[in-house]
Amino acid sequence: MRRRGRRWFCGAVLAALVLFGCRFDPRVTIGGQTCGNGVLDPGEACDGLVLNGQTCQSIGFAGGSLACRLDCGGFDTTNCSYSRCGNSIIEGTEECDLQNLDGKTCASLDGFVDGPLFCGAMCRFDTSHCKPATCGDGTLDAPAEECDGSDLGGMTCDSLNLGSGTLTCQTNCLELDTSGCAKQPICGNGVVEGNEECDEGSNNSNTNPDACRADCTLPWCGDGVADSGEACDTMDLNEKTCASFGMGGTGLACNRDCRGFDRSACLRPDGRPCTSGSECMGGVCFGESQTGYPRGFCVTDCHDNPTICAAGEVCVTFSGGGAACMVNCDSTNDCRTGYSCFESPDAQQFGRLCLPTCTADSQCPLSGSCNEWTGFCNDPESGRENGQPCDRDDQCKGSCAQFQNGKFCTSRCAPSSGICPGTDTCFQKAEWQTDYGDFGICLSS
Repeated sequence: MRRRGRRWFCGAVLAALVLFGCRFDPRVTIGGQTCGNGVLDPGEACDGLVLNGQTCQSIGFAGGSLACRLDCGGFDTTNCSYSRCGNSIIEGTEECDLQNLDGKTCASLDGFVDGPLFCGAMCRFDTSHCKPATCGDGTLDAPAEECDGSDLGGMTCDSLNLGSGTLTCQTNCLELDTSGCAKQPICGNGVVEGNEECDEGSNNSNTNPDACRADCTLPWCGDGVADSGEACDTMDLNEKTCASFGMGGTGLACNRDCRGFDRSACLRPDGRPCTSGSECMGGVCFGESQTGYPRGFCVTDCHDNPTICAAGEVCVTFSGGGAACMVNCDSTNDCRTGYSCFESPDAQQFGRLCLPTCTADSQCPLSGSCNEWTGFCNDPESGRENGQPCDRDDQCKGSCAQFQNGKFCTSRCAPSSGICPGTDTCFQKAEWQTDYGDFGICLSS
C-alpha cells in the first residue's frame, strides 16, 4: 500500500476546515478502558472479532460481513446486505434471482393457471408469459379460482360443515357463496366452516404470533404481527430498533416482504458514509463534495462537550473554534474501504485515526475521481492531468507542485518501476526522500 509521509495529517485536517478552522490543536477524550481487548466483558455486545455468535443473517440481514462497533456497544452492519440481485440467491425483498424461482410456477401465483415463469429485472417475477385464469367460462382454474360457475371443485354445503342446501359460486370466482346452505359459518366456534381458512375458537387473535386471525384467516405478511419466519411485519418490528443495528434515530422500518429491515431512515454513527448531516447521529457530515472524504464521513460536533464522543473515538478541537469526534483505530482493518489507520504526530495524546486514503475512482461516487496522491476525492470540477496549471492539490488528479515557471499538476511514481500515466516520465532527485522511502514525480514529456 502506498504511504504518503507526514503530510497526510495536515491534508486530512484541512479537508475538514469547511467546518472547523485551520491550525491543528488536538485535545483528546477517549472512552472505553476494556473495549478493544478482544474479550467479551460485561456490558459489551461484542469486542473486536468476538461477535458473541452473531452474524449478519442472525440479526435480520440476507448476508454480508458483520463487525463490532468501536465502542463495543453494538454491531457495525455497514457490510451487511439485504440482497444482491444477480447472484442466483434469493435474498431480502427478491422474489427470484436468475434461474432460481424459489420453487414457484405460473400456476402457484395468484391469477394464473399455466405457462412459463421467468425472473425479470430487479429480481421480480416476470409473468408476461403466464396464462391468466378466465373467470366465467365454467371451468375451475385452480388455484387461481375457488370456483367457476357450476364448477365448485366438488365442494358442497355438507363438505363445508354447513349441512344441507345449495352451494353456489360468487361472480368473481374467488369465493364460494354459502348463503343457500342450511347453516352459516360462525367464525370463532372452533370449527372450520364455509370459506374460513382456520378457526381456533377463543384462541383466534390479531396480536398473537402464528395464531388464526380473528376473521378466521391464516397469518400473512402484512397483518401487523411478526409470525414465525418473519423478521418483522409492518409496524411490528419484533422489538428491534435502529440501535439494534448500531444506528440512531427512530426510522427503522420493515421490508414489504417481512424478511428484513429497512434502515435507510436510521441515523448513522460516526465514521459511516453520508451525504448530509441529517443522515448522521452527530448531525455533521464531512461530505465528499465539500471535504473530499470518500462517500462522506459522519462526525459528532464535540466543541461544547468533549466527553460526548463514543468509546473508541477522539474529540479533536481546532484553532477556528470547532471540534469533531473522529474514529480511533488500531489498524486499517478497523477502517472502512477508502480509509486507512494513521498515527498522529502526538500518538500518546491523540492516538490513531481512520482517515481518507482512496485508491480507486469507484470509492468516490460523487466526484468519480480519486486523488491517489492525497487520498481524498477530487472536486467534481477538478481532475486536471499532469502538466496542467494549478493552484492547489484538489484541482489535480495527482498533486499541485511548484516549479520554476509556475505551479503544475503532477503525480508521484516509484523510481524502481518508473510507471507514469500515458507518455509522462518519472523524474527523481536524491533529496526527494521521506521516512517511508524515496520517490519520484511524473512530468509531461
